Order: sequence, then C-alpha cells, then structure tokens
Amino acid sequence: MTLDLGEALRASFLDQQDPELQPIASAITDALDQWQAAPAVFAFRPLPADAPDLVIIIEEDAALSDEDGLTSSRPICQRDIKVYGRRGSPGDEGDQSAAVEAIGFQMRELFHRQKFSVQAEGYSVTEIVARGPVAAPVDDDATIGRMINLTIRLRRNPA
Repeated sequence: MTLDLGEALRASFLDQQDPELQPIASAITDALDQWQAAPAVFAFRPLPADAPDLVIIIEEDAALSDEDGLTSSRPICQRDIKVYGRRGSPGDEGDQSAAVEAIGFQMRELFHRQKFSVQAEGYSVTEIVARGPVAAPVDDDATIGRMINLTIRLRRNPA
C-alpha cells in the first residue's frame, strides 16, 4: 500500500465527503477555471500546455518523516498547495488577484485542523495543520500566487 496524498488532496477539493466542508470546497472549485470539463486542480507537474490561468497546484511532498507508534506506522507529510492566477491592474476585468487571495484563505479554512477533510486510502488523519496563505513563488510580474503549507500526521489503519 502506497501513500499517495496528491490524489487524496485533489479529492478534498473535487469530491469533499465532509458535509460541513463541502460548501468551502465548492466555493473554491466554482471560482477556478475549468480544464477538460473539471475544475483546474492539478496534483502533478509540469502543468499541461493548455492549462488555464486560475489553477490550484498540489506539490509533491516537501518533507516526509514519521513518528514512533507501538503497533502502527505514523507518517508525517508536509505539502504545499498553491493557487495561481493572472495579475492585472486593479479593476481590470482580467485581474484574478482578489480570487487568488480569497482562494488562499478558503484553502486554509478547508484544511486547518480539519482532519476529516482528507481521506487517504489505508490511513487515518490524526492531525492536519495549515500555515499561510503566503505569497507563492512566481516567474513573472503577470502572475500572482498564494500558498498554504500542510503538515499532515497519519496513522496506518490495521489490515
């Protein structure tokens, strides 16, 4: 059994199971641009050449460690989740700065201390902490980004 948090985190946006968190996930995905008839949430890099401007990118593990458990595996994963959009002049129709900022805070609300927001196959989330949103790295002045960093503590479920 492998630990694939990328797809589990993507499902947190696209197929949120917790009824209290569904409105937050829906608000995020409704604000995103569409790619191949689905909200633009990517759990891989590089992005497709035809990816839209307003997207969420779930990065690979930034760190993966573990803590001792007497009878179970307890991984600790750190992941960055970034939202990017087009920066324009204030009031410009193409400016996505406000949407990027709002989505950054909504991502924090979706995950911070919400251990049922992520369903990782074969594991239970024991704790999840979000830091941010903070400015995400960009390649040019025409792009704006925000990111949150997640620390996710897991416990392997008994077989």
